[in-house]
Amino acid sequence: MDQWLQKNFKVWWLQVLLAFVTFGFTSVLFVYFVKKDVTFFQIFLAEFFSYSLIVAYLLFRRTLFSRRTILTGYLLIVAGMLILLLPFPATALLFPYTIVYSLGVIMFFAPYNILYFKNFKGGNLEHITTYWAIGIVTGLVAPLIGSFVLAKFPLWIFIFCTGLILLSAAYLTRFVERQKYSYTTKEVLTHIRGLRTLSIIDGSLHKTSLIVVTVFSLQYITTELNFGRFLSVAALAGIVVALPMARISDQWQKRTVFIWPLSLITAGVVFSFVFVKGFLGFFALALLLKALLSLMEPIRGNVMLDKKEAANPITWISRELFLNVGRLIMMGVIAVCIYFNNYIAVYSFIAIQMILYPVILYFKKIYATTD
Repeated sequence: MDQWLQKNFKVWWLQVLLAFVTFGFTSVLFVYFVKKDVTFFQIFLAEFFSYSLIVAYLLFRRTLFSRRTILTGYLLIVAGMLILLLPFPATALLFPYTIVYSLGVIMFFAPYNILYFKNFKGGNLEHITTYWAIGIVTGLVAPLIGSFVLAKFPLWIFIFCTGLILLSAAYLTRFVERQKYSYTTKEVLTHIRGLRTLSIIDGSLHKTSLIVVTVFSLQYITTELNFGRFLSVAALAGIVVALPMARISDQWQKRTVFIWPLSLITAGVVFSFVFVKGFLGFFALALLLKALLSLMEPIRGNVMLDKKEAANPITWISRELFLNVGRLIMMGVIAVCIYFNNYIAVYSFIAIQMILYPVILYFKKIYATTD
């Protein structure tokens, strides 16, 4: 078996296994926390603190390892899940779980992105769409499985299943090529000059689906199985649109032709949630939003591939830093808005960023010579 794996191993297998856990198990845990009287404010405050530590980690870590750091990331996620078995209220476990889990995820993605894109050539949007599609496709099936396990079995069985998947992934890290990535704080802060503001907004907008589609749906959904079905249907809405759009964008080689209308439409859809009064309206808008986000996220992600050297490890470490600065800002603002029960401000803040992204892209003249 080891010989076969050594010969056939593909680094994206690692992402598939993590995506299965993320979309099938850890996402489903939001309904578990809410049923345990955890508030939305507490959820986003925990996310805020986790991203604060992630930004500090990326700034001061200075060295990442392709194999060791990914392995540590997997093990931290397992540790985060085990925290939930401690004999304390869910409100007390939320913060340590979220922080440990999130640190594990970033320790995976920081070196993984370097490995995934190291042989990337040219501005092929399908390459990065495949990167995003792993999560979208996995998100179609995994929530059904995870929600079933959480609904029908004790929590320790749910966590045991998660651990088995992650430990299988941890075993596969032995087939990852050994590399070491060293950087200074100055390098990581300055390397993607010209794209830093865009990356901050991009990172912030990455959390739109988590905020609106996943967490806010719990205003209407109260059971694990219904929550899993909802997440799976939302993922299906993204599958049917992302890859065809990627092919069209690559054929035209015109990113801004798509970024402008999609950004404005998505901003309008996000703000429309202000007027939702029931689950059916929320459900319809959530499916539309998920489809639009599945179109937008690969296109925004491809800006980095179009303008920076993908084979340079510092590109991805620097990008990861600024993405997480954006997530830190987003979670802080959302937590404050929810604390004051101002959901109009939540949707407005997200919609404004959707509009700002193409505006900043235009004024920075990122595609001045190609579009």
